[in-house]
Amino acid sequence: ARGRAGVFTSSRFTDYHRRLARILLPQGMLNLCFLSLDNVNIAALYNLRYAGTEYFYQGGADVELASKHSPGVIAHVYALEAAIGEKLDCYDFMKGGTDSYKTEFGCQESPMQDMRVFSNNLRGRILAIEAWARRRLRSYRKRHARVIKTETAHQAE
Repeated sequence: ARGRAGVFTSSRFTDYHRRLARILLPQGMLNLCFLSLDNVNIAALYNLRYAGTEYFYQGGADVELASKHSPGVIAHVYALEAAIGEKLDCYDFMKGGTDSYKTEFGCQESPMQDMRVFSNNLRGRILAIEAWARRRLRSYRKRHARVIKTETAHQAE
């Protein structure tokens, strides 16, 4: 969250990830990486491992050091080196965007799949309907924006 409170400040979120870590860590499916300077952690990576791939899920770095020394990027370099040493097939930065620091690593983009699971109760059904309505609205807005852009382009000619 770049110096602001992020999702990890939510107790519900952190409790979930603590429970998840207790399950994944003994199975070798969680890799917590720390970069330290003078015995002080200055960057951390929360990576998931599955089927020969290490997935970068979340990271954080000392905000004051980040602008000068990029401890988060350095932590990724060490994590990549470890993944290669452990003969993993892939280190996936996951979604980043074209102006992300992730492009500095020469990453190839691969499609992301989005999956949402809802409880089979009234609240879950309401949330599922809300998610469906949001997707439809986004799709409508995209189509509508293209029509407006096309009309504007024709009017300019």
